[in-house]
Amino acid sequence: MEQFLKAKCEETWEKLYETHSRIQSKKNNYPPTGIDNNDDNDVLKAILRAKEKKLQAEITAMKNENIEVPEKEELLSEEELKQKLEERTSHLESTLSVIEMQKQDMMNELEREEEIFQQNLEIQKSIQRKIMQLENEKENVKSGNSQVRELEKKIRITEENLRDLLKKLGAFIKEHFPIPSPEDLKEKEKKLPPRQRVVDAAQKYSSFHELLEDLLNKMWQTPHDPYVKIQPNHWPPYIELLLRCGIALRHQHDCNLIKLESFQA
Repeated sequence: MEQFLKAKCEETWEKLYETHSRIQSKKNNYPPTGIDNNDDNDVLKAILRAKEKKLQAEITAMKNENIEVPEKEELLSEEELKQKLEERTSHLESTLSVIEMQKQDMMNELEREEEIFQQNLEIQKSIQRKIMQLENEKENVKSGNSQVRELEKKIRITEENLRDLLKKLGAFIKEHFPIPSPEDLKEKEKKLPPRQRVVDAAQKYSSFHELLEDLLNKMWQTPHDPYVKIQPNHWPPYIELLLRCGIALRHQHDCNLIKLESFQA
């Protein structure tokens, strides 16, 4: 601000000097009689001093009022900056809106998966409680046809519930985990290195449902030895899926043996 006013003062002084020079040149060409040049100089100096005082007063007033003189280039730069900021803000707001929608969808999906998991966990716990209850009742039952019939009734109910659960599980597995087709085997072979591309076209793989039934039956029939040996008709990707998801575990000393995880523990 101060530099701007100083520049204005210098410009005004230059104009005054130019005017004074023109007046002096005219006086030299046509000198009037009876007028002293010193008086003219004094008058001109007085005028210049008065204008200087006026400009100085304007500078002081502007300093006191904190008046800023905006420059055109600065205004243009601020406008451009404001426009760019508005564009970027709009872009970020739209991006944030999309991210919020995706986040909400993921949260909803997670809640549904959590509900399904909790339901399955409750079913499993209920079955395990019934199994333990039946085992305890078997040990405590000594005699009596009525008690035996009641126990058999409970066993039948439990087995019916188990069959119903296995039926629902089989329908779910059949829909989402079908038996690998020849196209799946060829696609699997393409992803392997050339040395490992050994595919037996005549090999028939068992279904994912059959694999789970083998594991469940083994755990039910011989809980002290629940391991099932991996056979050639077991499709490796399904075995890896069970291991990766923590549903099945390998034997500590034999990698060809797997068992179901004991979730009740």
